[in-house]
Amino acid sequence: MNMNQYLEQSGRTAAAVLHSEKVHPGHALKWLANFNVAAAALDQVKKCVFYARDTLMHTWRETQHREGAIDGMDMDTLHALLGVMTEAGELGELLEEAIITGNPIDRTKLIDESGDILWYLAMLFRKLDTTFEEVGEKNIKKLMVRFPDKFTFDAVNNKNHAAEHEVFDDGA
Repeated sequence: MNMNQYLEQSGRTAAAVLHSEKVHPGHALKWLANFNVAAAALDQVKKCVFYARDTLMHTWRETQHREGAIDGMDMDTLHALLGVMTEAGELGELLEEAIITGNPIDRTKLIDESGDILWYLAMLFRKLDTTFEEVGEKNIKKLMVRFPDKFTFDAVNNKNHAAEHEVFDDGA
């Protein structure tokens, strides 16, 4: 499977109806703002640990020493995970701004930040000795187990976790 096929398959989970009445907009915006604060803090941690920035470095070292926070952890994996999380936070900031201002999200900025996430995923996949195609194929197979025909709320609420897990169980 190539990435174009993966893009086409992503329509499998497209919901037909938006249920905005299920969440109060103020609550959603508050949760989004909290996410963005956490992502910004993680971004500072990432910049300290991997790019030698001074912000928060003392606290990070104390935590690492006291709790063994990163002792023995694979640095490439940590870097990739923090990168994905912090770049997702930047997407969150774009969404928060759009909700507050009512303006559409800038396509260029979305592509830019999505590209950064793609980069960190590439770092992770390299470390896991896998490819975008392999991950994409397995994800589509999992979603085909969950949604044999198309997206349904019943399928979302009644997942067969064992059958979905089998797609990813390659003995590794």
